[in-house]
Amino acid sequence: ERKNYFMSYKTYTAPEYYKRFSCKCGKCRNTCCGGWGISLTMSEYYRLIGLDCSPELRLKLDCAFYRPENPSPERFALINRRFDGKCPLQRDDGLCGIQKECGEDVISSVCRYYPRSIKNTAPPECCCSSSCEAVIELLLNIKTPLRFESLSLNFEIPEDELSEEYAEEKIKYERLKNMHFDPELIKNLTGESTIIRKTSTAIIQNRKFSLSDRFSLLRSFLSQIDSVFICADDDTNKLKEDDTNKLKKEKSPSEFSKGQSLKTICDMFAPEYSEAADNFAAVSNSQLPQNISQYLCDSAKLINLFSKYSQSVSELAKSTFKSLDVAFDNNENPIITDNVIHKYVSAEKIFEEYFESGEIIFEQILVNNMFYSRSPIENITEKEMFQNYHIFEDRARGIEALYCMLKFITLSAIREEYDQSTEKERIFNAFTDSAAALFRMAEHTSFLQNCLYFLNREKLFAELNK
Repeated sequence: ERKNYFMSYKTYTAPEYYKRFSCKCGKCRNTCCGGWGISLTMSEYYRLIGLDCSPELRLKLDCAFYRPENPSPERFALINRRFDGKCPLQRDDGLCGIQKECGEDVISSVCRYYPRSIKNTAPPECCCSSSCEAVIELLLNIKTPLRFESLSLNFEIPEDELSEEYAEEKIKYERLKNMHFDPELIKNLTGESTIIRKTSTAIIQNRKFSLSDRFSLLRSFLSQIDSVFICADDDTNKLKEDDTNKLKKEKSPSEFSKGQSLKTICDMFAPEYSEAADNFAAVSNSQLPQNISQYLCDSAKLINLFSKYSQSVSELAKSTFKSLDVAFDNNENPIITDNVIHKYVSAEKIFEEYFESGEIIFEQILVNNMFYSRSPIENITEKEMFQNYHIFEDRARGIEALYCMLKFITLSAIREEYDQSTEKERIFNAFTDSAAALFRMAEHTSFLQNCLYFLNREKLFAELNK
């Protein structure tokens, strides 16, 4: 073990495909070396600066990094990308120059472990990001609901990153305790139990319902979870009367379940209790837009909004809108003509022709994303706990909106490719590459918070705001 590193040997919960994942290296169509703002810890930076290597590699290393404006031990230096956005250390064959000459052990932990996401929570978890094309390709070949299993894994992690992660987890737990939240809910939020996440995943994987109906069921479930998420006054340890009245007004009597245990609610929505789940599924009333013109308009506008802040989505948006002939007016509102609708419907038919699994593909990608991001309990802030009475339901809205973007973008991509070639491999590659590009933004930024902001500000997907 090297100095300043911690070798973590643990049993991690990971998706079933994890053992089969391997980097495509030079065969990757869109390498992870391009377009990323890769950071190095202090120890990694000085190790690479003092690396014993060839003069050719040394010349590249001396110009490969720069210091950010406010460096910290865990984000001490950044990769100085080339004019084309690629890493200056990437070779012409797509391989990493450092790894090829000096071995995997000397490259940064970000480069060594991507697309793996290592979470030393309780219990520890490890997942692969859907921003990697190899991960999407693995998910496309899984027909049964994605399973998660316990694996013995070891990772070499910089001590500064590890200590920061544990410190944040401990601080969050202590703050929650002091706010007098339901102890059972605190237990779930701090990673000591995964009952909310497991139930949410089971709902999305419940193939008794269509995918859009599963979103309805998920929103009903998380709305029930919100109803037990009532905070107490810090001084009196009693429920704030104004907050309680507000919550009662916003929820119908059938939805308000004060005093109902978290486990009871989760049990009601579990697949094995399908009769109870049926009652909460709102008799198959999908929350997604039924009007295809409105769906296309809202999806295009949301994609266009994200394209202004994400390079990967910006490139996607250009090809997506070109494929469907989507134009925008002076106020940047999408113009959905009959021709746009016709092209989208034809894209759906191409998808059905080439992808026998149909919506199962979207299910697998969304479930992987939920596990990767620890949805729906990820990034819950103290401000939300006091001011937002739809914390969990909002996360269901974010998952639905992500699905709308994913479907719009991938179907547009395969339609554009279909105009050039009907070869199955190229159609699959178009789907894979567009999905991976979307998740470069969705899984490596504050997607949920930004998405909800756009949904509320622009009143997009009105059905998701009911």
